[in-house]
Amino acid sequence: MDLVDFSEEVFDRMSADFDAYAASMKLGVQDDQCFPVSARNGDNCVTKRPQTPWYQGQSVLAHLETVPVAQDHDLEHFRFPVQYVIRPNLDYRGFAGQVARGVVKGDRVVSLPSGRSSKVKAIDVYEGELDEAFTPQSVTIRLEDEIDVSRGDMLVHAHDLRTCAAPSTPTWCG
Repeated sequence: MDLVDFSEEVFDRMSADFDAYAASMKLGVQDDQCFPVSARNGDNCVTKRPQTPWYQGQSVLAHLETVPVAQDHDLEHFRFPVQYVIRPNLDYRGFAGQVARGVVKGDRVVSLPSGRSSKVKAIDVYEGELDEAFTPQSVTIRLEDEIDVSRGDMLVHAHDLRTCAAPSTPTWCG
């Protein structure tokens, strides 16, 4: 906005142009929000500033703090980035992390990028075992088989693998 002297007319025209573009491209954007911000001074990014008295909306940060995200959880495609391997003794090996997407029960899962698979034996939390885990729970997953899973690997449902096509060989993707 600092490049156009905080012009309300320019802001309105750019907002309308974006709305038309989003509708024509079928982006699936339902609740778009435009903000008159200054690249130079950060106006309206964190706090509202007097350079835009015509703007009645919130700052970008205030808006982001109110965006409802709870209903945006993908419960179909299970994704579990392993954050920590827990091995307190030889009888216990768990993979701790936060369920990023989906739901897991006693499902067959694959560790990426290795492609090795096993079945979920148990899902642990501090209070005990769970029958299932879903977004955004933090859990520890134990597997039936001793497969090599390390921090940074991704556990996914075996039936929901996607491949990334490389020029010569496809590789597993999360």
